Amino acid sequence: MTSRAPNPITSPDEYWIWLEQVCTVYSCLIPDVQQLVRLTYKTEWIMCKDEFVFPEAVESGQWPPTKSLTDWLNVEAKNAITKCARKRADFSKVIHCVQEARESVPEFIQRFIQTWDINAGIKRDEHQYLMVQIFVQDLRPNVQAAYKLSVLDWSTNDWKSTINKIMAMHRNDVFSTGNNAPSSKQMMQYVRQQDGQNNNKNRDSPKRGNCHKCGALG
Repeated sequence: MTSRAPNPITSPDEYWIWLEQVCTVYSCLIPDVQQLVRLTYKTEWIMCKDEFVFPEAVESGQWPPTKSLTDWLNVEAKNAITKCARKRADFSKVIHCVQEARESVPEFIQRFIQTWDINAGIKRDEHQYLMVQIFVQDLRPNVQAAYKLSVLDWSTNDWKSTINKIMAMHRNDVFSTGNNAPSSKQMMQYVRQQDGQNNNKNRDSPKRGNCHKCGALG
């Protein structure tokens, strides 16, 4: 059973879901949960054991009336799992996860996400703008410069928008190096082209106005 448990340090959210499901299905008593947590944390248990606070068991290891298994899972267990993951977090690894010389943009995106999930200690969806800031700073200098030139408001974009834009530029070979690298003039042409497409979309969008006959909006 414990061999199927997600890593509680690198995947705390998935681990909590697994723990909640196992404990609920098997109606685990307090000693059962203590052993389950200890076995799944393995060598990390020494570091994390003080974070897990269990209520005093009543007869035969039952949960006391003041703290049910569900209550413990939703509060104490969730907090302990989060704290343990953050103890092992190494945000410096995210900051120094720079794009390598021959690493493509799609390859770097995948590696950056993996590095964040394992080392950041904070959720992506709750810190999207911080993630974007670090991601852009970790790009190769030529990629970073081209992206910032093309997307002037890059620092205010969320993660999904950032990835969509940088992948569009990758598909257009904006980040090519060597003889195929775009010149500054070509880069500016690309930026103006994107701005023109956005303006055309805005002009082509149907606008609601007042009917000249009845005055109604539509």
